Amino acid sequence: MFSIGDKVVYPMHGAGVIKTIEEKKILGDIKSYYILHIAHGSMQVMVPVDGASTGLR
Repeated sequence: MFSIGDKVVYPMHGAGVIKTIEEKKILGDIKSYYILHIAHGSMQVMVPVDGASTGLR
């Protein structure tokens, strides 16, 4: 759906850029995550690729 370098808005934190797409093992499950760099400050946010359609714009 989204690619590295896309500019997106994450409602909880504001505008950002997708820096990478990584697979992470959390609680025994391996899932893909968008790693966002939020423009305001130096925050990084991990958003599951599966749930991104409801959160990222």
